[in-house]
Formats: sequence, C-alpha cells, structure tokens
Amino acid sequence: MQKLPAVILAAGQGKRLRPYTDKIPKVLVSIHGKPLLDYVLSGLIQVGIRNFFIVTGYKATLVEKWVQDDFLSTAYVIFGKKINPITDPLTFHFIRQKEINGTGGATLLVEKYLTDLGFSSFLLTYGDLLVSKSVFYRLCRTYQQDHNPFYLVGNPTEDPSAGAAIYYEGDKILNFIEKPNSKAPKTDLNNSGIYIFDQIIFDLLKESKPTIRGEIELTEPIIRIIKEKYFTVKLIKMHENELWCDVGTIESLDKMKKNVYWLSQL
Repeated sequence: MQKLPAVILAAGQGKRLRPYTDKIPKVLVSIHGKPLLDYVLSGLIQVGIRNFFIVTGYKATLVEKWVQDDFLSTAYVIFGKKINPITDPLTFHFIRQKEINGTGGATLLVEKYLTDLGFSSFLLTYGDLLVSKSVFYRLCRTYQQDHNPFYLVGNPTEDPSAGAAIYYEGDKILNFIEKPNSKAPKTDLNNSGIYIFDQIIFDLLKESKPTIRGEIELTEPIIRIIKEKYFTVKLIKMHENELWCDVGTIESLDKMKKNVYWLSQL
C-alpha cells in the first residue's frame, strides 16, 4: 500500500512574529535550538511519512536550503534504523506560491505534483503548527483503517470563537463555523489545521469563490462538504493532554520558549 504523503504550508511571511521574521521565514524561527519546521517534519517522519511537499513563499530559498543542507544531512543519523535511505528514503518537493492567494490557493499548487506521482490522498498541516506526534499517529492509523475521503483534527478549547468551531457527533462532523459569535451553539472543539484529503478537494477548491481579499480559503469547501453532505468528514479528536500550538504570534512563541515540558510529546 502506498504511503501517505504530507503537504506542509510554509509560504507565510509571519508578520505577527516580527522582528524574528524580518530576515527569515516564520517556519525557520527557532525554539530550543530547532526551527519550527524541524519539529513538524520530525513528528511526521516518526509516524511513517516519507514524501513531503512543502509550499514556500516568503524567503523560499532559505526554507529549501535549510531542508536540503541542514535537515536532510542529519535526519538519517537522528532517526537511525527507522529510515533506510535506499529502500525508504525521505523525498522533498518544493512548490513556490508566487501569488499569496490564501491557504486554498497554496493547496491547489500541489495537485499536479501529487497526481504525477500517483498519490490519491494526502495529509495537510502547517509549518508553524506544533502538535504531539500521537495526533499524527492516530490520524494516519484511522485513515489506513477506513480510507474515508476527508478527516479533520479537532483540538479541545474553552473558547471556540477564536478559531473555527467544530460541532460533531461521535467521529462525524456535523457543522463547522468560522469564528462563531456569542449566539452560536457551544462546543468544545476547534479546527486544529490538520487534515487528510482525497484529491476531490482540488475540484472543490476550484469551485470556491475568492474572498474580498482575493484569497481562496481552504476551509470553504470543507464547510460546503458538511452542509451539502457530499461526503462524511470524519473527526479525529485530540486529547486534553496532547500538545497543540499555532506559533504565529510573539506571545505564543515566548510561551513555548519558556517551557520544555512539551518537547517530550514531539
């Protein structure tokens, strides 16, 4: 059975992380001696992913150079017998997002590469999103068991208004509301930003209308799938003790720098 590839969105400039991102892209901002992207790649490698498609944009050359010159030069040593460079090598494909037109626009760029290599489904996450490797493990294991076309990881929250609220029953997502207001029904889950998609997502993204900012949002077709019941979107629910951190602000970066407890979960 063909292994699942990972698409990592890493094109963002990271304006809320200035001055750290004045000279480097946000995925290369370092915490405890490692760039954010290192933690993301390492977690995915540990659950068996070997093929990576990284969408770059802001200071793209630095990301590509770091992966090829720094990460790959040590990965086979660090992961030892878990990776065979001959029979089970790590492969990286870099796709540049020249026009910053949203997360959906970034995702559309990988369609040709995945199709040409025969991948029918893919995991998608972000290069500045830190999560426990156990989350990736459960997501991939569930996919291998039932091969549903769409999966979405939900992270526990006391205030879903800050993100995209997930309404669910068991492992089935019933509704999905971006930044719900105070009158919206209560829920205990937000969208984590981690998915598994069938290639059908590309057709749905092409049908999506750009926002007033000219961006194609990745979540728009997901909401449409749920509301119009095209397919079942299955939920992978994170546990309370699992790590989830979107390192997109100075505050979140400082929080992770002040603690080391989370390192054992990666």
